[in-house]
Amino acid sequence: MVTMLMEYLDRSGKRIDSLKRAVIGGSSVPAAMIDRMRTQYGCKIMQLWGMTETSPVGALCTETPAAAALPEAIRREIMLKAGRVLFGVEVKLVSDESVTASPERSRQGALWVRGPWTAKAYFKQEDLPIMDKEGWFPTGDVAALDEYGFLQILDRTKDVIKSGGEWILSTDIENMVCGHPEVRQAAVIGVHHPKWEERPLLIIVPVPGTSPTKEGLLDYLRPRIASWWMPDDVVFIEEMRMTATGKIRKTSLRCVARKTELEQTSAAATAQRMIIAEFDKHSVCLGHPRPYRLVVEDLADRLIDRMRRAATASQA
Repeated sequence: MVTMLMEYLDRSGKRIDSLKRAVIGGSSVPAAMIDRMRTQYGCKIMQLWGMTETSPVGALCTETPAAAALPEAIRREIMLKAGRVLFGVEVKLVSDESVTASPERSRQGALWVRGPWTAKAYFKQEDLPIMDKEGWFPTGDVAALDEYGFLQILDRTKDVIKSGGEWILSTDIENMVCGHPEVRQAAVIGVHHPKWEERPLLIIVPVPGTSPTKEGLLDYLRPRIASWWMPDDVVFIEEMRMTATGKIRKTSLRCVARKTELEQTSAAATAQRMIIAEFDKHSVCLGHPRPYRLVVEDLADRLIDRMRRAATASQA
């Protein structure tokens, strides 16, 4: 919604100088959006986190006296987070041993909450409790809690990309690339990789009238994220499908990627058989030694992998 508001302001030349503060929830807010709203319109963006099951707010990012006394760079990083947990809400982070906490994320893991107004069951499903025996509710988010008590939502559990046994947070890449002036929207999903299990695919909706390139976006990201977080490919589309609450519908992106991969895997397998059969036919005529067939099989395997990746990138 804020993206559309800023686009409207750009087109119309209008201003929102009377708006001094806005609260945003639903998804993580890119730093570039917060900075622009502050510098161009004098509006302070505050993030919050919550869900229907928490009735609905669980955390709000307001600056504490201790945070206000910190250097500007640290204050800015803190204000990019979901905020401090509200009175009456308890949170705990269930760690995964595969996740290594960075200094600015002293504790992180799957986020669970409980409190007097946290839902115990869903309507007409009261016989199916959604809490554990101690009253904790699994939110489906991966979060971190810093030394100042500020909660940061890192990703949805289902959106975390597991590559080579390590976690890659899709929201971190998305928020970072949204700072590029030619990016309107960004989504990162995990796609199959024969060696690493999953690798990130970056999907971009460009700002109207611009033509960002794959190389330009990857160069923009390279100094900002870990090398093994770098997307394997970049795909450009005209628009993102959204949910009713204004979030990018990643399930539709994954469905297209999986469908395309299956179709192209079948086509590539057929191509592999044709290549090997053709080689066998000619090798008999020419008296080529049999071991050369292994070389062709290896090339055919590479063809399958290349076709999978190309198909996923072009259709996601």
